[in-house]
Amino acid sequence: MRGIRGIGTLAAAFLLAYSASVRGEGEITRFEPFLHGDDLCVDLVARGLMDERTAMTIDSGLPGSCAFLLRVEARGPRVVAERLLERTLRFDLWENVYVLEQANVRRTFPTMASADSALFELDDFVLGPRTQLSVSEEYRVLVVIDVQPLAQEDRERLRRYVSRNSSGSGNSEELVLDLGAVLSKVFGKSSERRDTIVYETPFFRPSDLEVEP
Repeated sequence: MRGIRGIGTLAAAFLLAYSASVRGEGEITRFEPFLHGDDLCVDLVARGLMDERTAMTIDSGLPGSCAFLLRVEARGPRVVAERLLERTLRFDLWENVYVLEQANVRRTFPTMASADSALFELDDFVLGPRTQLSVSEEYRVLVVIDVQPLAQEDRERLRRYVSRNSSGSGNSEELVLDLGAVLSKVFGKSSERRDTIVYETPFFRPSDLEVEP
């Protein structure tokens, strides 16, 4: 994460707009688009998205996931760039550490608190080349952060397991039924979900952004 310097006019506008632009129970404590070399980048910090069910899943050794959808839009709206990033967090029962994985990157943390902080931070994340931005147009950045108790591939794997074994009997059948009930409760759609957050920045021009070499 870049060192925090004095908050410029645009950054202050972003912060003031949070209460009107954030939808969900989580909180974005820092959001700063900027130009770095040939790229449009963003620093982002979110908090309050790790609910009890996700924390319990992770502590059991199964991976929870966090997906970031980031989109740069011009007025219209017109999509200029879009990035999707998924991270998984799990507790390694053998090594007694929390493991955060993203593509080919693997990081370990001693506590859930430290892993939780890292899970919801983006540092110098590239949104797209700055050549896609026109000096005469205005843009905004849309961020959607979604947290799930299991990564997508693990959810599908467990659903297939339940489906394959639903005709079992005895203790095996009871286990499958219990697992099916758990999956239904955890992954069922609910109006009470509190682990998704949406944020839209105010419109800005490229000349408004901080520039880093």
